[in-house]
Amino acid sequence: MNSAPSTAVRFACRVARYRCALGAGPAASAHVAGCPACQRHFQAVAALDLGLRRSAPAARPAPAADFEVRLLRSVCAARAPASARAAAGQRAWLGAATAAAFAGALGLAVFAGRPAAAPAARITPAETVAMAAAAQEFSSRLVAAGIPRAAAAVTDNPLQHEFGAVYADLRSAVDFLALNFLPQSG
Repeated sequence: MNSAPSTAVRFACRVARYRCALGAGPAASAHVAGCPACQRHFQAVAALDLGLRRSAPAARPAPAADFEVRLLRSVCAARAPASARAAAGQRAWLGAATAAAFAGALGLAVFAGRPAAAPAARITPAETVAMAAAAQEFSSRLVAAGIPRAAAAVTDNPLQHEFGAVYADLRSAVDFLALNFLPQSG
C-alpha cells in the first residue's frame, strides 16, 4: 500500500533547526548543508526576517525607561518560585523524617531481634537519649552531605543552561519587539 510522502519534519531536522536557533546558525550545521528541506526552511526564515525588517518603521523609538524592570517583575510574579523559607522547611522535614525513620528502625531492630522466651529489657532514659542523639547526628550528616551536592547539581544542570538560553532568546525577542513596534515618542 503506497501512501503519500509524509509532510512531518524529520527528527534530525528538528534537532538541527533547534540547535541553529540556539545560536549556532545554519552555516555551522553539517546536517543543514546536506538537507534540502532544512535549506528551504532557513531560506524561508531569512525571507521572513528580511520582510519584517523592511516593514519596520524607519524611526525606532526608545522604550520607556522602566520597561525592562516592569517586564521582568511581571515575569517573576507570574512564575512565583518557591521561597528560601519554604525550601528550608522542606529540608527540615527531610531531616525530621530521616531521624524518625532511623529511630523507628533502631527500635524495631532492638525489639524484634530479641528471643521471645527472654523477658524484654526496658530501654533506659540514657539509651533513649543516646538513640535520639544518634538519629539527630545521622540526619545532620545526611543534610550536610546532601545539600551541597544538590546545590551543585542544580547550578551545573543542563536544564538550568537551557533555561538560561530560553531567557536569552526571550530577551532578544522582547528587544526586537520593543525596537520595532513600540509607539514613537513625539
